[in-house]
Amino acid sequence: PTPVGRLIAFDYLMRRLMTRLQVIDRAKSKPDPRFVPRAPIVVMGLPRTGTTFLHRLLALDPANRCPETHELLDPLSQRPLHKRVKYWDSKLNLMKRLVPHLEQIHDLGAREAEECLLALSVDVPLLPPTFRHLVRHCVANGTFPSLQRAYALYKRQLEFLAAEKGENKRWALKCPAHLPYVSDLLKEFP
Repeated sequence: PTPVGRLIAFDYLMRRLMTRLQVIDRAKSKPDPRFVPRAPIVVMGLPRTGTTFLHRLLALDPANRCPETHELLDPLSQRPLHKRVKYWDSKLNLMKRLVPHLEQIHDLGAREAEECLLALSVDVPLLPPTFRHLVRHCVANGTFPSLQRAYALYKRQLEFLAAEKGENKRWALKCPAHLPYVSDLLKEFP
């Protein structure tokens, strides 16, 4: 690990922990039935199989709502939208400068439809690139830890985001991490 890599990982984990505290505190309130997510469309597949393309295609349908990167990174932000987007775009642009080939792997932008790993990391503080190592470890041992609590917090985050916009469209969600956790996902999103 390089000093810059350590700094980025520290910043990411600190932000995830701060977001976790905010989400857990807000989740103590009763769910608002007007904004509790309905059964979402869930895109699942192995990495590099076109799931991002399909997810972003679903985002074009006005009946669907995909979580955007800035929403998943900071779901309870009180900053105005334009300031939030500007802030996260500047952070993402720094990442692109530090890792020039990153966008060949995954388009980055504050207003892009983004995958669920960022929201799940509120409960399981994973860096998206380290997820594959967790899966490899779990496959080798034959056991996967439960992510039901992470999905329960994610469902509440989606409720908070819907309430902020004052609309409850059908969510279109996507993440390779859903594959080994379909049973946990279905417990929260039947």
